Amino acid sequence: HILINNIRPQNPDFSVQDLKAHFRGSKYVNEVLKLLPEKPDSILIQRIFKELRILGGINTD
Repeated sequence: HILINNIRPQNPDFSVQDLKAHFRGSKYVNEVLKLLPEKPDSILIQRIFKELRILGGINTD
């Protein structure tokens, strides 16, 4: 519950499902980055992480 409680001040509806989607998305991004011939710049990586971590979430902002 510690991880969820850290996010709930910004998003009171954040749930376990949202937390799972967050970590699943992070894992997917890491796996895709391993497949690329060259690593993209860090700003692009951050944007990709932000978008994909919320993809499967329910209560995301």
